[in-house]
Amino acid sequence: MTGTGKTRLLHHLREAGAQVLDLEELANHRGSLLGNVGPQPAQKLFENRIHQAISRFQPGKPVFVEAESNRIGALSLPAPLWKKLSTATVTEVQLPLPSRAQLLLEDYPRFLDEPADLCALLDRLRSLRGHQQVDAWHEQIHAGDWPNFLQSILRDHYDLCYRPAGSEKSNYQKPSAQLHLPSHHQTDFEKAVKQLLNP
Repeated sequence: MTGTGKTRLLHHLREAGAQVLDLEELANHRGSLLGNVGPQPAQKLFENRIHQAISRFQPGKPVFVEAESNRIGALSLPAPLWKKLSTATVTEVQLPLPSRAQLLLEDYPRFLDEPADLCALLDRLRSLRGHQQVDAWHEQIHAGDWPNFLQSILRDHYDLCYRPAGSEKSNYQKPSAQLHLPSHHQTDFEKAVKQLLNP
């Protein structure tokens, strides 16, 4: 689910020597409404970046990748990769809601300095979530009530969009394991990496 630290987990896995395919990094996008971090590469360049990353992997060793949608921002995953991901082993990452909110606050600091831009993005959700909900988010943002806003945007928007792996509308297999992170602190991610690399 959104905000469970999947990208952080990939970074920790990479630092531990694991093979990681970070599609959001290659696409220069965090893969959500609020995920724009700058200009995205052209589709062909994105596919070339994926090919270059995969060509460096050692065959026979696992590759860790986030269960992305088939689109990351304006870019599409190559069809063969999308098909391959549908056969991958899935581990579900779980993190308590307050920690998910805090993690988003740390990962998207620009919105604290640009609340008007954030409100403009949220206005796109009016037809989906209703004026009352979006107005409430605006009020929380203007009041600087970031913890409650972030918990609400996770609970009342992102979680409602979530397609559980293994469900009819998901590209992914049912999770074969769960990874429970008690908090968003670094030590918990380091423990999770050891658990993934030494099951």
